[in-house]
Amino acid sequence: MAGENTRFNTTVAWQGVQWPLVGDNSIVTVQKGHVDLSGTPQNYQIDLETQLAGAQIPPSHLALTGGGDLQQFTVESLHTSLLKGAVNATGQVSWQPKLVGVLNLKVDQITVKDFWKDWPDKLRVNSQLVAKIDGDHFEIKTLKVKLPKTAAELSLQGDGTLAGENTRFNTTLAWQGLQWPLVGKNSIVTSKSGRVNLSGTPQNYQIDLETRFAGAQVPAGQLALAGRGDLQQFTVNSLHTNILKGAVNATGQITWQPKLVAQLNLDAEKITIKEFWKEWPDNLTIKSHLVAGLDGQDFQIKQLDVNLPETAAQLSLQGGGTLDGENTRFNTTLAWQGLQWPLVGKSSLVTTEKGTLSAEGTPQSYQLRLNTDIKGKDIPEGRWQAVGSGTSKGFKLESLQAKVLEGALNLAGQVYWQPDVSWQLALKGNNLNPGSQWTEWPGKIGLDVHSQGRLKNGKLETQVKVKRVQGQLRDYPLKFQTEVAIKGDNYKIKTLNFNSGRNRLSANGELGQNSNLKWTINAPDLATLLPEGQGSLSGNGRLSGPLNSPHLTVNLKGKSLVFQDKSLKALQAKVDVNLLSQKDLYLNIEAIDLSLGTTEVERFRLQGKGKVTDHTLVASVRMPEDRFSLKVKGGFKEPRWQGQLQKITASTAKAGYWQLQAPADLSLSATEAK
Repeated sequence: MAGENTRFNTTVAWQGVQWPLVGDNSIVTVQKGHVDLSGTPQNYQIDLETQLAGAQIPPSHLALTGGGDLQQFTVESLHTSLLKGAVNATGQVSWQPKLVGVLNLKVDQITVKDFWKDWPDKLRVNSQLVAKIDGDHFEIKTLKVKLPKTAAELSLQGDGTLAGENTRFNTTLAWQGLQWPLVGKNSIVTSKSGRVNLSGTPQNYQIDLETRFAGAQVPAGQLALAGRGDLQQFTVNSLHTNILKGAVNATGQITWQPKLVAQLNLDAEKITIKEFWKEWPDNLTIKSHLVAGLDGQDFQIKQLDVNLPETAAQLSLQGGGTLDGENTRFNTTLAWQGLQWPLVGKSSLVTTEKGTLSAEGTPQSYQLRLNTDIKGKDIPEGRWQAVGSGTSKGFKLESLQAKVLEGALNLAGQVYWQPDVSWQLALKGNNLNPGSQWTEWPGKIGLDVHSQGRLKNGKLETQVKVKRVQGQLRDYPLKFQTEVAIKGDNYKIKTLNFNSGRNRLSANGELGQNSNLKWTINAPDLATLLPEGQGSLSGNGRLSGPLNSPHLTVNLKGKSLVFQDKSLKALQAKVDVNLLSQKDLYLNIEAIDLSLGTTEVERFRLQGKGKVTDHTLVASVRMPEDRFSLKVKGGFKEPRWQGQLQKITASTAKAGYWQLQAPADLSLSATEAK
């Protein structure tokens, strides 16, 4: 000890130190370390080495070398191995006559996976910082952050004053090449470039943001935001974005003290959604206006208007509710007018001039009400009203009533989607007049149809029971009843009876792997069945065996058949073909005086004999001036028919006579012919 000539050379070492000093929940621990202090008070040197760890501090090694006097200290080098990377720094700090400091810091190849579990394994961070403090003034000359495995770069510059309530700042953060997720080609959103400026005080700050963005599910656009706030609230003075070939503008305010309160005003115009919906019409745009608010857990949609300016379509939504987890509630009403499908064009399939849909309740228990008019090319004009209630597992349709065809329809039932898709539905109708929509079918009909079923493991199981379709159609009595059950690939027709005037059609049986379906038709007067029909048709048939290789028998006769511009004086068909049997097949189809528009056929005949595996087919066509004939020989062996085209002859008024010179091989299947 010698006054101004005092000198020292000391070493302090430690091990097993933690903070707090006792207890298992230490914030930081130091396994071991030492510090060497040498020199004089006016010129001393410090060398420090230690190891650090903690609950929020990743294990690291720290080494510091520096020198100073009673007024300042210079960090000649600071090095730490941290987060699998390295941090190096130099700097200087003086505290007389005021606090002045300079810091130069460089970070190489660190990972933040210790704090962020989803941080990519191989992604590292490089950073460089140059900062300065002079009294209560600070300056960040440069702060650069790079992710070497990506194109991402961020930079921050700014300055300000640290003075309690008078603290001020003016900083700018800029970036380029950002994406999310941070690595990989399948990014959800990317920002090629952008910047945000923050200036002012904590009690009165200004934010200005500009950026460009895009993504797989995010359309490319530009965003500009300007706002002002304090420690309790933030006001969006303007938000503008060019997106989906249109523009969105918004203003609003959000307050988080003493509770969350927000207001939003948004306008969008000339928006097109063709990027998401390829069939969206090219020249169709969307214009919308939204006014919404949030007060704690209560939300309110004061106004949401959506217009399609190129059409008469307008939609509006109003409502409110409470956002409270499982206790979330809502009460909203959607109204529309001038809707059609397709959205543009004069040939609409369906239109609705106006309607409303209201929803009230919770996701676990809600009620729906529908009131609308509907009409279309093949949809009779009418008023539709529905009332129903639902849960997270299903929906109960109490009533769907339609005033259509001068009568009424009512659909009721239940549909479930958990644990499996299932349904029970009943459709009833009274005093329906098809002629009000299709003039050639006047009448008065009532109906009663029931359906129940389910989808389980991708297979359909259902029963459809038409208890009654009965009344008058085209001044003739009409009655139709059927009951069909479907289970997977098996179809069971318990009964099918159709009567119109004196015409009768009936069927029953099964279709599937073990088919056994029988049918009969007796239609002595087709004019009572079809508006432009004439003649008679009678016959019966049966289909048995597996559907892919059935046994088919048909016996059919027709006389004086006419429909529109097609006519047939006589038809006779007898068919007996069994694709699984070696028994003889029989095929004889004959049509006399067939007229198809301007084409006249005096006689057509198709005959076959032999076995399925070895048979001959002969066809002939006789027209007023032409004759054609064909003969093939071959057999069917699943999955194809193979044989020879043995004969083709043609005698026409224009081309004369010609025939096949030599037999040709022929192969036919469900997918090819050669």
